[in-house]
Amino acid sequence: MRDRGYVEYISRGSCLVIGDEKNVKMAVTECKWPKNITPEALVIGNDIGRDQITIKGYLGNFRIESERDEDINIQTFRKQWDLILDLMAPSLISVEVKPIGYFRAGSNRLDIQNLIDSLDEWIGVFEKPRYFSYNQEICAHGNQGIEGCQKCLEGCPAEAISSKGDSIEVDPYLCQGCGDCASLCPTGALSYVWPGREEVLEEMLSGLRENPGNQILVRKKDGTEIPKSTNGMLSIEVESVASVGPETWLAAMAYGAGGVCLGKEGLSARSVKNIEDQMCWVNDLLTRLGFGASLVKWTEDMANDKRRQRNSRKKISPASFVPLSSKKDVLNMALAHLCKFAATDQEEICLASNAPLGDVRVDEARCTLCMSCVGSCPTQALVARNPVPGLAFVEESCTQCGLCVEVCPEDALELVPRLLKDRGRARGLHLKQTDEPFHCIECGREFATKKMIDSVTDKLAGHVMFRSKKQIQRLMMCEACRVKDILENE
Repeated sequence: MRDRGYVEYISRGSCLVIGDEKNVKMAVTECKWPKNITPEALVIGNDIGRDQITIKGYLGNFRIESERDEDINIQTFRKQWDLILDLMAPSLISVEVKPIGYFRAGSNRLDIQNLIDSLDEWIGVFEKPRYFSYNQEICAHGNQGIEGCQKCLEGCPAEAISSKGDSIEVDPYLCQGCGDCASLCPTGALSYVWPGREEVLEEMLSGLRENPGNQILVRKKDGTEIPKSTNGMLSIEVESVASVGPETWLAAMAYGAGGVCLGKEGLSARSVKNIEDQMCWVNDLLTRLGFGASLVKWTEDMANDKRRQRNSRKKISPASFVPLSSKKDVLNMALAHLCKFAATDQEEICLASNAPLGDVRVDEARCTLCMSCVGSCPTQALVARNPVPGLAFVEESCTQCGLCVEVCPEDALELVPRLLKDRGRARGLHLKQTDEPFHCIECGREFATKKMIDSVTDKLAGHVMFRSKKQIQRLMMCEACRVKDILENE
């Protein structure tokens, strides 16, 4: 089990009320406030426009940012508030999953008073789990300043993730455990730890051993007690359904589940869309492999499917692989087992562009074997071949993150989302490109490929710094000989 941390919020009771003059006055002066709450007003109107301010922060640490401090006469306010009461329409914070400590009310006085009455519950010291774990070494977000994968940033309903150069940063105070980032991350650099993937898989495997063929019901913990297994359903409770992704669904199929049903309760609209996008490629893959259609679905769709029993999935011998925490390992083991029992003659199954499986096509005419792609690949799917210069590829290791495509200076790479039914072939090392080595014209040491030198000399032909024969010849020297020649002749 992974080490789980917490973050701490401290709230002492200062509350900033933001809205137009009428609603703010009503809230601050006419409503009754708990004794330990101190309200202050910020009126949005003629002097201060809603587009002039931005609310940042979370419970115990909210602040108002503006291009100029005088826009909101910041001297008359604290620079930090514990709570925010937003009376604007629409709300000033537009993200789907709002920060803890931010409250929104309309103009109805009773609604405002009811909300104010509840604010004293938010005074004190609070702990929240740190839901995620981040492994920068396998992150595909960027490489040497070149932008790569953006899936976690685009998919986070709380907008708690930001770009920090070649890596990302998750604000643990804004993160509320939705789990979309872990589910969407192609490499597994972001993983959910509350509970972790291995714990969910262990529970599934154990339950299916006792109740083979049951459908898996993944539902949000809500305090209600329901039987672990009933009516052909094995219930797995998690903090967020969005944290359980395609590799876990496919592992459930490999373990012999009759299907996977997901509960929508507590999910944001963005989380629902993120899940449905992944459902599409997983269900398409399972259908093409001959296991049945729509095996991963929402519980509401399952309830409406009167033919569920008749359309039950193809029976296979359950897998027994040990649940692991590595996202790619779980996915590969599940696919290896499912492909073994696939009822299809297709050796290659085309997949949607968001599937984390596939090939990298190399344009041999463009590729110079500069190996930028090898240096950027977070999963070592692309590797250099020696001693003869060459580029090789292991398809099973590829997550289709696209970082190699972005860093390639020659635009020589293209992603090809697909599944190879022969998983042994997917595990193999395949040569994608090779070339003659180029030897330094001075010392004879091999330092590049012929195609790379040809490409560089062609591109620099006519450049002001490479007009003479001597300057062009330096491009054909290794670094040591090039420096020596410059010092001797200039």
